Amino acid sequence: MNSAEKAIRNEIERRERELDALRKALAALTGDTKATGGRKGKATRKPKTAAQKKALSLALKAAWKKRKSASKKADKAAAAA
Repeated sequence: MNSAEKAIRNEIERRERELDALRKALAALTGDTKATGGRKGKATRKPKTAAQKKALSLALKAAWKKRKSASKKADKAAAAA
């Protein structure tokens, strides 16, 4: 390995260590545990039943419908003004 290659590899390693330290500092500030390798809460999620999926689907559709109608009302009011 020549000196230029060795210098570049050393610089890459140094910067990777620096980047890792910055990620850990950011994780400490934000409370994000993914950057530090730890886990928060349960690792797996319990599957939803068909009834739960249906209820969630209906709730989301109602929310979207409400948001869309509110948007249309706002557009109508803006056009009338």
